[in-house]
Amino acid sequence: WDELKFKDALKSMDELINLIQRYESGGLKFEFQSYIERLEKQRRMLNNLCSMIEKTEKNKVTEEILINTEMVKALIFFLYTNAERRQHQGKFDTSALMMYRILELIMQRKLMKDYNINPDYPNYDNLIIPKETILEEFNKEKGKIHKYKYNNLPSPIGLLDGYTLLKVLKDRVFCDIGRLENIISERNKSILAHGFKPIEERNFENMKKLTGDMIKLFCEVEGINFESERQHFKFLQLPEDENLYSFFR
Repeated sequence: WDELKFKDALKSMDELINLIQRYESGGLKFEFQSYIERLEKQRRMLNNLCSMIEKTEKNKVTEEILINTEMVKALIFFLYTNAERRQHQGKFDTSALMMYRILELIMQRKLMKDYNINPDYPNYDNLIIPKETILEEFNKEKGKIHKYKYNNLPSPIGLLDGYTLLKVLKDRVFCDIGRLENIISERNKSILAHGFKPIEERNFENMKKLTGDMIKLFCEVEGINFESERQHFKFLQLPEDENLYSFFR
């Protein structure tokens, strides 16, 4: 599934689980049975990612996906564990793209679920606070890092603007705007973004730290066990004993 071929991964997962269960029903006990619970959780994750793709293909995109807790959770932890694998390979630029997407996804989820604001086509009339008041506070926050003053609230809503809005709305899930701005700036210099150089490891670590902090905060607010979900989405480390694989030959 690292290649985003979720349907193929789901098919392989179904075949593996069915094979293990078939041997189990025949009375055989072997090492792979201890992995069933984790494999089942990974199968549910792949199911959610496949459903997400299907909705996208049917043009039922932002609203339905962002308010679906299981889909959002699956995408966040798929991206995070994938990014960790890319980091261990020294592919900091690729990993940074995934970290950036996680930060964006959390922001999109909060605006859509809690404020009924579609980040692609925001309607600020859905908010209780008058738009004029929000714009004034928004410009105060943005003024701390930019001199530019907005005449209207942003549309569509980008990453930095989204977290600025969440801070103005006094949402529990927000981050230091200056810290986020620095990370966005470093990411934009990447060859895989808008720049001409690789991301340095120390700059990547700053992005990973912020992303990890935001995921943990998001999980706390959403009632999700961060470490448990993270472990469920990691690839299994299979034993090296070749005799264990004789069942599948």
